[in-house]
Amino acid sequence: GGPEPRGVVLGVRPEGVLVGAAASEELSEPLDAAVEVVEHLGTRKNVHLKAGDRKFLSVAPASFAAKPGALVPVRLELDALHLFDKATGRRC
Repeated sequence: GGPEPRGVVLGVRPEGVLVGAAASEELSEPLDAAVEVVEHLGTRKNVHLKAGDRKFLSVAPASFAAKPGALVPVRLELDALHLFDKATGRRC
């Protein structure tokens, strides 16, 4: 036998969650997420999203136009993903 399987948690900072057409680097496959809240912060917007039972946050440019309730494509920057041990919280 090998080591016991362990649970991991995927972490990504809001800047690594790209919504709409903001895709230009090495990114994940797209997934659809519902916009829950959009916070206008001058030159940027915080976009609160939900995909399935998971909620997450994206930082988008001020030009991002989707409103709450809209379904938008989301991609994750692969080099911005981090794995954490579910039991200890330590980065893997």
